[in-house]
Amino acid sequence: MISLIPRTLSTSVVFNLSPPIFDWNNTHSRFCEFVYTALMPEHHVSVDDFSTNNSLSLGENTARYNFPGTQSFISLSANKFWFDFAFHTLDDRQFIEQIIQELDYGFNSTFPKHSYESSEFITHGQYEISENSLSAIDYFENHKVPAFSKSFQEMNVTYVPGIRFTNKAKDESWSLNCTVETSALLNNGLFINFHVLFSKDSTFQWKVEKSKEVIDASLTTLGMEVSDGRG
Repeated sequence: MISLIPRTLSTSVVFNLSPPIFDWNNTHSRFCEFVYTALMPEHHVSVDDFSTNNSLSLGENTARYNFPGTQSFISLSANKFWFDFAFHTLDDRQFIEQIIQELDYGFNSTFPKHSYESSEFITHGQYEISENSLSAIDYFENHKVPAFSKSFQEMNVTYVPGIRFTNKAKDESWSLNCTVETSALLNNGLFINFHVLFSKDSTFQWKVEKSKEVIDASLTTLGMEVSDGRG
């Protein structure tokens, strides 16, 4: 079992809208108002944290709220309502889930004609392998495709190890894409990306729990466990 310590984590949640928002006459102001109402007074929100983009192209119209002092944001376009939380820790997960749940409720109340056609939960990050675990090189050597060396032995190539797989629910309610690669930032680390797509509408809490369930199952399948690095 490989023990992983997360060094950088990012999470995105995307709600794909159906039908798209075609009328943008009051959309920017409605977005800003409902975000402000949902976050206040627990979180300090300034009008300076909001931005809008008016364009002749419907696909480029956006309304956005930036969390002050971070690269994280909430954004709305014609066909997407999404959240991006960059460079967070494991301890931030509860805060992130709380924010999304509050805004999810506010969106449904503010834009009742636009439901979620599908939802995407994406988390990725750089994980350092603990000293007591296999090295990244040894880990990928155990998962190397046997025929690779024979097929390319006459060619001047460099083997770049990686793992990718997809799992789908039999009822087609969700699917998971998982990618594992060597880290470009850490000497002995892995870059791991989990992309969970929900094709059927359900409660946000159910999606959160299902995402955790399939990610935990994936880590077990890969022979990995994630720790907070606190000993």
